[in-house]
Amino acid sequence: AGSDSTADTLIVSVVEQALCSQDFGNATKLVIFDAGADGSVPGHNPAADPEYDNLAVANTVTYEANGTNTCANGNTAPNFVYDVGNWTPSIRDDVLGGGLDDLGVLIVYSHDDITGVLPFFEGDAYTEQTVMRLEPDVQG
Repeated sequence: AGSDSTADTLIVSVVEQALCSQDFGNATKLVIFDAGADGSVPGHNPAADPEYDNLAVANTVTYEANGTNTCANGNTAPNFVYDVGNWTPSIRDDVLGGGLDDLGVLIVYSHDDITGVLPFFEGDAYTEQTVMRLEPDVQG
């Protein structure tokens, strides 16, 4: 969806649907960001902020899990709601000759230890992310 005004709504919807098949962990946050050359979230230090609670607003949009959605398969997935950020679709570069932005999507989740055998993993934050270059709509 590139710079279309519905881009973030589509991203959030697809992530929520994908999480319907997740069998472990709790997704707590979704971050859409202007990826750096190395694919990182701009200005973020994961070692100092593993749960991505203190992101700079610039070049990011953060959604927090707030309640759940019931999935077709009977599972539940988080319902993500806008929290903070200013990297709106309208300022993303998806025009040839303009430098094409790299859009990243990062999910933060926690996993509670079920057996108690490995308590040092209790409540730790984990992340998964993907980065893709925004492509222009050449078909009109």
